[in-house]
Amino acid sequence: MVTVAQLAAQENAILHKSSFHVTRGSISYEDKTVAKKIVYYKERHFQLVPMLNYFNFNSRSLCGGYKCTVEYVSNGTPTEDADMFVFKHGLKRTPPKRPKDQLWAFQTVECQRASNSFNTKAWDGLFNYSITPSRLSVSNQHDVCMSTRPVRRDHLLKENYYEAKLGMTNGSEVNVLWFVSNCRPWVGSRRIEHALNLSQYVDIKVYTRAERCRTELKSILGPNGGTKASYNGYWFYLAFENSLCRDYITEKFWKIITSDSLTIPVVLGGYSMEDYEIVAPPKSYIDVRNFTSAKHLAEHLKYVTENEHAFNYYQR
Repeated sequence: MVTVAQLAAQENAILHKSSFHVTRGSISYEDKTVAKKIVYYKERHFQLVPMLNYFNFNSRSLCGGYKCTVEYVSNGTPTEDADMFVFKHGLKRTPPKRPKDQLWAFQTVECQRASNSFNTKAWDGLFNYSITPSRLSVSNQHDVCMSTRPVRRDHLLKENYYEAKLGMTNGSEVNVLWFVSNCRPWVGSRRIEHALNLSQYVDIKVYTRAERCRTELKSILGPNGGTKASYNGYWFYLAFENSLCRDYITEKFWKIITSDSLTIPVVLGGYSMEDYEIVAPPKSYIDVRNFTSAKHLAEHLKYVTENEHAFNYYQR
């Protein structure tokens, strides 16, 4: 059995050899007396704004505190009136023409693996900034770290969270929710394998619209066609990332933490447990890495749902 730590080491070793890299250009923009205009390239299926809401990132991150206006376009051609144009991962093979004195930035909320599927050589020297979730970004003045924002757990107002959760669920029987959309073979975290192993011991319901996922996870597909569910009725949620990359913790985790469902996230992501320990509220999640097997994890989940003090521990 390959451990999570071994999977993370293997994946990050591959990324170290072939990770996305661009050499930054020499263009500078010194005039800060007027409002700057930032234009984002947003693919039709990619909801950039909701995604960025889970991070401590906004236009001020690129404007140094000066006033900025932000617009979005659905094609990859930079607009002439933009002071900065932000490209998303999935660059075209040939860069477009660059308007005079315009800054270019490369932005991604994905693991480095997602940036390895295209040839970036033609883009070398064209970007002035990179915008990523990586903490390593803070080491370079031309990088912007899209670090996770401080989380206020506003739902923590009840004296007894356990009693409140019992009122949302059908008793103390363990049930686990999982929304998933990517079940492709290259998923490095092996999250499908982890979920299926865990389902041997606890009730897991999967909700997905992806045909591949519906096929591979047929045995644990949720009711109503497995397409719609609420966090509230479940004790736990599988916040399983598709890759085990350093600092790669996405909305799968933050949606639960910022909700009022009292549902506890079970996490599988990042390069190590330290990635979560640095950014997540203490005592707010259960890390798969703390357990020796799916059975061991399942035993802990059962203990939490049957023990008032154990459940309340994860809500403080």
